[in-house]
Amino acid sequence: MKRNIVALLAILFSCSPKNEDVTMEQAKPAQAAEALDSLANTTLDGTATQQTFSSPETAIPQAVMQMLEKEYPSWEEPVLAKNALTSANEHEQGPLIVQGDFNGDTLLDYALQIKYKNSVVALAFLQTPEEWQLYELDKENLIKERGELKSPYNLHLLEAGSSIFNPEKATQTITVHDAPAAGKGNAAKVYVFENGNFKAYQVEE
Repeated sequence: MKRNIVALLAILFSCSPKNEDVTMEQAKPAQAAEALDSLANTTLDGTATQQTFSSPETAIPQAVMQMLEKEYPSWEEPVLAKNALTSANEHEQGPLIVQGDFNGDTLLDYALQIKYKNSVVALAFLQTPEEWQLYELDKENLIKERGELKSPYNLHLLEAGSSIFNPEKATQTITVHDAPAAGKGNAAKVYVFENGNFKAYQVEE
């Protein structure tokens, strides 16, 4: 009887899946890819802008990722400088990627900052019913902090209807659409989509 129990246990354990035997089909990675692709052609329904992501690679649709790889091969996520990390806690979205409706067509757009070679590059991807459009918002050299090249900016979102002050012109402006902003210290560059392109406003925060 004892031998029969031992034999039965051996059979049961041999049938149990081991961790290293989990297949790609069991893990269902396709579902994650479908979830990311479902963000494409997404309209703003009151919930889309509430999503926050820390990494562009887990947030942007596959078509945007392919465009990014083509135009900026071997790009990387930038390491943020200490001040940028601290100020990032003040915002709901960012500091590497934000999403919103930048041009008022109700489709979900993206902005992100990347490290490309020795530069930090701010990019915007506007969604249209047919394709994605890429805009290079800004490009600057990375700064050196404790021997490492880092980005001094925290990327965040200004929602439509935000009031921004332009110290150069001493004027107050209300944003018509959502706008990505790159903050640095007490100042920021706000990238407003106007007349078919992005215009940078140097503002105080």
